[in-house]
Amino acid sequence: MTIESFGEKNEEKDNEEEQPIADIELSPDNLEEWEKLGLDGEVGDLVLSFDELVPQGEKFALHTANFESTSRFMEKTESEFDQFEAKNEKQKIKEVEDFVRKAILNFAFKELEIDAKTAKPIKEETIEEKVYPVKSGEAGAAEQQFNGARKITYKYFATNQPDTFLVFDGIDWYLQKR
Repeated sequence: MTIESFGEKNEEKDNEEEQPIADIELSPDNLEEWEKLGLDGEVGDLVLSFDELVPQGEKFALHTANFESTSRFMEKTESEFDQFEAKNEKQKIKEVEDFVRKAILNFAFKELEIDAKTAKPIKEETIEEKVYPVKSGEAGAAEQQFNGARKITYKYFATNQPDTFLVFDGIDWYLQKR
């Protein structure tokens, strides 16, 4: 290994480490609009009342359906896409939902005093979960067949709230009690 290649490898490693834990970048105008809709208050109320709202060991998904302002916004968005018969409707709705999630995470990170650029997980655990495929038209577990397992790595981040963690499972973010 040459000195130059060693330096390149260290530079690559440094670049990997500088990746934020979540993409929460939104323009100040977008954040201001979400504040007007009350999302920052909803997230703040959740964080401050988390002990009373969520039982020990349970988690709360930071998802658009779980906040009144974002739920109404997504219902309105889906209705408008349906009304105009938008092409690639599901993809466009997913893009809007991802954008709205950025706003939720932005307020949550701020309220929990977590810096998305520098935060490091305090714990990681990989769990193997059974996967049951959903058959079309059937919702009952009795009709489902076991299809294997998938590994999910949970990353836990410390927050400014006692016994409360911010958890990421590779797809979704949660607040969870110890």
